[in-house]
Amino acid sequence: MTDVFSRWHVSGWRKSSWRGAVATLAVIAFVITLALGVLTTPAGAAEHASDAGLSGSYTGRQDGEAFRMELVQDGRFLTGWVAVEDSQRDPLYGIVNGDSLAMVRASNPLQIWQGRIASSEIGGTWFGPGGHGEWHAAKIAPALRIEKTVRPGVIRAGTSTKVLYQIVVKNAGHSTALDVVLTDAHLPSFFQLESIDIDRSFDGGDAPARSGDTIVLPLGDIPAGGTVVVRIEGTATPREAGTFVNMATVTASNHRAVHDRAALWVVESCLTDVRSIDASFSDVRTTDSRTTDLRTTDIRRCIDVAPTDVRPIDVRPIDVRPTDVRDILRDAVTPLAQ
Repeated sequence: MTDVFSRWHVSGWRKSSWRGAVATLAVIAFVITLALGVLTTPAGAAEHASDAGLSGSYTGRQDGEAFRMELVQDGRFLTGWVAVEDSQRDPLYGIVNGDSLAMVRASNPLQIWQGRIASSEIGGTWFGPGGHGEWHAAKIAPALRIEKTVRPGVIRAGTSTKVLYQIVVKNAGHSTALDVVLTDAHLPSFFQLESIDIDRSFDGGDAPARSGDTIVLPLGDIPAGGTVVVRIEGTATPREAGTFVNMATVTASNHRAVHDRAALWVVESCLTDVRSIDASFSDVRTTDSRTTDLRTTDIRRCIDVAPTDVRPIDVRPIDVRPTDVRDILRDAVTPLAQ
């Protein structure tokens, strides 16, 4: 009985060794072929390979079975791992050759993965002692979001008001946004910067810098789910009414630029005193022979509300026709003239 078991064990070992040797020789031959291909790659293709940017996280399928994959590209060489759900991670070693790549998956048994590079997706075929099939994977990208607000949204001309610009930057994706920079451009000329406060849900970033009416904030790398809140505070002292819009922009080395803007409304309060009403018709004399000057023209810029009473969306021009304005003014000044 022992002799039978020994013969079976030796036979099984020989079969296993034979298969392992074949797989090893196949991998060695394949890697040598890849290396020769890299050495003979045309210059243009080599440049394309170095710019491919395959480093990152991926999700994909191998013959219908879902997997996660991490790749690190160093020039033409790839390292990383692949795993099915929460199973053991199999190391990956590969080479990039122009728009093509080939990897050895150090699983049991070994597999050779080869494919094409297309933007943020890679895929092709695989083969090994265990069979052959297809695979594909898509890069897990960051997703930057930005929201900018200003409070109060409406202020009076000719006064000094504390103003807070708040910018919230969030990475709603599943991978890290790299080298993120926030630029807040074209702040109003009457806005005097007093402080910049940065609140991060992670560590990193550099000190802000200002150049003229633009503030530049290097935020560093924002991990998946990370949030940065930037508060820019100062005093606004506008001299005249108007709408002042400025834009905040977030950029990253692996994400397109995203923008948001905020509008600060500056209004004149000129309905509290009839003598200061802007109109476009003749002077009106009062009983003490003083003349009230009513020569300016833009009544739509007047509003008799406190800055905090309304949001910008609530501000509307006074709903009257020019003839109505004349009637309102005559009714208002008639008692003074009697």
